[in-house]
Amino acid sequence: MYTIVPIIMAIGVLVFSAGIIIYVRLGYNQIKSINVLGKEYTLGRFVITTIGSGILLIMLSIMINNVVPYTAEPESQSVLPSSAVKSDFELELMLSDIKSDSMTAYVQQFQQEYQEALQRGDDSTIGLLRMEFTYRIRTELEDQGYEASRLEQEVQRIIERLPQQP
Repeated sequence: MYTIVPIIMAIGVLVFSAGIIIYVRLGYNQIKSINVLGKEYTLGRFVITTIGSGILLIMLSIMINNVVPYTAEPESQSVLPSSAVKSDFELELMLSDIKSDSMTAYVQQFQQEYQEALQRGDDSTIGLLRMEFTYRIRTELEDQGYEASRLEQEVQRIIERLPQQP
């Protein structure tokens, strides 16, 4: 949809609504003529003009949308690093808070085993590795004194960065 279509429709609705509101308010007060920009209009002519203009703008926005088809511009393809490299980098960045030699060695071993399981397509091994990794991260963060509410969020955020496919 073109961006002008909702704008035209909104203006049409406002003009239409203004015509109805003016008719109700001035008709109730029994005013017969309206002075707009130095010209005098009868109430009926002014109301028909505003309501008609509102309907015309609404119909115009519908017709623009139907008659002139919208074709989205293709998004430019940017060169991005592969998902595995990106995930490894993000994972390393998130785990930089955990400063333990044994944890660092475990993360490196986990990444190797996880990549091998992904390449083999071994879902059961992937599931077991994820569970073990989750447990190790959770216990390491508990040892560092993380709050329980923040602990689960951090673990979930780290686990979501693991690549899902090779």
